[in-house]
Amino acid sequence: SLRGLRATMTEWGAKDFAGVLAWAAAEHPDLPRIVVGHSFGGQAFGLADGSGLTAAVHVAAQSGYLGHWSGLARARLTLLWYVTVPLLVKVFGYLPHWLGIGEDLPAGVALEWGRWCRSRGYLVPHVEGATERYRAYRGPLLSWSFEDDGYAPRPSVEALLARFEHAEVEHRHLEGEALPGGRVGHFGFFRTGPTEALWERTVSWPDSRLPPCPCGAGF
Repeated sequence: SLRGLRATMTEWGAKDFAGVLAWAAAEHPDLPRIVVGHSFGGQAFGLADGSGLTAAVHVAAQSGYLGHWSGLARARLTLLWYVTVPLLVKVFGYLPHWLGIGEDLPAGVALEWGRWCRSRGYLVPHVEGATERYRAYRGPLLSWSFEDDGYAPRPSVEALLARFEHAEVEHRHLEGEALPGGRVGHFGFFRTGPTEALWERTVSWPDSRLPPCPCGAGF
């Protein structure tokens, strides 16, 4: 049970994400290190030092501040983060997956996530050194976003990218007929089918932005 489990979003980034980066650098110092971050995976740069990475790919990675949404979507998020999430966490001791988040979340994760989403700067005002860590990454950054993604509308994606002041950002926003199969959404990029064409474009992208791999093989 997640009831009583102590965990936070900050810990996931500052410990788990940072630990993987440190392991990769220690075990494979001569190989390029490329991160593919979906949603929170792109935000995590503000929680861990990614300055040693070779390149980064964002898929539907965004700032979660609810002000980046508009109309009915913003109203729903306001209700979610101010009322629904705190109430459910108080009742169950964690946030149940049936709210539509995919998996059960520990109370600390859900409540911290809510605090970030209610804040104009998202995680930055709450995490010491976050601004500097975003600025520290100076490599190429490919960001995918999709018009039909209700979890990551274009303004929220652009708000996150603005934090990477020194990165070589390439933002590919797909809409209308450019959406493979007519629909991608927040999770469709990783499903088999029409979106596989995006995988090929993603895998080939580092070859056009980086020098040849010292290991003697392409990316």
